[in-house]
Amino acid sequence: LLGFWKTIPLATHWIIMALALFARRLPYFLRMAHAAYLQLDISLEEASEVSGAGKIRTFFNISLPLLLKGVLVGVVMFFIMAFQEISTAIFLYRGGWETLPIGIYLNWHRGMEFGIAAAMAFLMIVITFILLLIISRISGGVLKAAWGPGGT
Repeated sequence: LLGFWKTIPLATHWIIMALALFARRLPYFLRMAHAAYLQLDISLEEASEVSGAGKIRTFFNISLPLLLKGVLVGVVMFFIMAFQEISTAIFLYRGGWETLPIGIYLNWHRGMEFGIAAAMAFLMIVITFILLLIISRISGGVLKAAWGPGGT
């Protein structure tokens, strides 16, 4: 079985890690996209079709713009979760494929380079925070609305 695994060219390629991260986090993206779809008002689509627009035109002019925010938030959340994934990365780790969580792990546990590991962890926190700000902007400032007019 191991000999068969070594003959598959994808098994030793970096794309396998991207595919594994994609497969592990796809359900979360689909959940967010489905939630955006459930909020879609079907009467808008019906009104468009009654007005003479076809199904394709209705999808691109009515449905897609309404679904776009939910899908974009799903994509960014998908990226954040895949970015911080360590279990899949450790399972598929191979020299030269260091993701940020793997780099933190290797510097912390093997190399005892705590300063480098802390800097990498800080970088991960900053990138995650920036992505969360992007989500807030895409979603129309939901965080600002939740905090109220005083911003506290």
